[in-house]
Amino acid sequence: MIAQCLLTVGLLAGWLYAFNQSGVSKLLRLILYITVALGIYFVWFPEQTTGIAHLIGIGRGTDLILYIWIVLSFIMILNLHLKMKQLLSYLTELIRFIAVSHPLHEPHDNENEKQDLKNGAKPEAR
Repeated sequence: MIAQCLLTVGLLAGWLYAFNQSGVSKLLRLILYITVALGIYFVWFPEQTTGIAHLIGIGRGTDLILYIWIVLSFIMILNLHLKMKQLLSYLTELIRFIAVSHPLHEPHDNENEKQDLKNGAKPEAR
C-alpha cells in the first residue's frame, strides 16, 4: 500500500509537470496524460497488466511494462538525438553567418597586391 501511494504521488508529479509545460505540443501533453492515467490504474490494479500481457502472448504483466518502457525509452532517445542534430545544424549556420558578416580582419585586397608585384615590390609576410 505504501509503494502504491508513493508511485501514485510520483505519477501525479509527472502529470503536474506536463500540465505546467506551455511549450509542449498538445499531442505530447495528451500522450503524457494518458500514460499517467494508465500508470495510476496499473499501480492500483496490477493484476490487470498480467491479463493484458497474457492476451498478447507475454507471460507476466511486469514483463509487459518493462517492454513498453524499453520501447518508449528508445523513442525518446531517438527524438533527443534528432533534435540535437537539428540544433547542431542551426548552430553551424549561425556561426557561418556571424563569421561572414563580422570578419576578424578586413578582406585582403588582391588587386593592389598584384599591381605592387608587377611594379617589383616584394610580397608582404602574413
